[in-house]
Amino acid sequence: MDPRPLSELTGQPNHPHPGTLPKGEGVPSLAELARRLDRLERANRVWRRLALTGFALVVLLAASTLGRPRPLAAQQPEPAAVKAVEGSPDHVKFAEDRLRLAKKAIGIVNELADRGFQIANQRQDYYRWSYRMLGDQIYLSLTDADPRVADPEVYLAVTHAKANPARFAAFTAHLKRMIWWEDLNRPLARKGTISVLAYSDVQAARIEAELWLARERLKETDAAQPLKSGPANGPLTPDQAPGSKE
Repeated sequence: MDPRPLSELTGQPNHPHPGTLPKGEGVPSLAELARRLDRLERANRVWRRLALTGFALVVLLAASTLGRPRPLAAQQPEPAAVKAVEGSPDHVKFAEDRLRLAKKAIGIVNELADRGFQIANQRQDYYRWSYRMLGDQIYLSLTDADPRVADPEVYLAVTHAKANPARFAAFTAHLKRMIWWEDLNRPLARKGTISVLAYSDVQAARIEAELWLARERLKETDAAQPLKSGPANGPLTPDQAPGSKE
């Protein structure tokens, strides 16, 4: 057997056995591994801080952009809306502007409800917008000879305006909105999504609308009845007054 090394016989260099380290390279010590892990951890913390700082800057920039008031020109009413009330007194223009705004708000709530969104936290908002719509419709239905008011309760208490079909329709529409609102909130009350007290607010708004419509109907009935004659040169007695008997 030839005593020469295998590398000399085959002409190929010797390779270490698989799994062995080359000469001069040993297994890193635990201290070296700990130092390497520490360097990686420090670098990771630096990158995380940079990422959080960048995210915070983006959020602040977005918040400042959203909170910035729009230019005055963007807040002006559309030219078509201004032209529609051109020539009207200022107080009529304001009432018409608010009426359009109320109709828009009511439309938004209706659209959300149609999409299935639960809007229980907006129960008072819907009532307020419907109340404003009714008030502006009352205001616009009155003439300059009548005391113009935009509050349904004040109108019913102090105004002696002649019967108006548009005004009666406005009271009817308000009642229909309150009935719809009650129907929408009833399942939420049954599920416990809103409290019994909150649902009672919705019911009270519907009853109030029924009361207002009944009082407006009474005004129309009284206006259609001829005035009864009382004693000669004397005032009418309470039982002779219009509307004293149903």
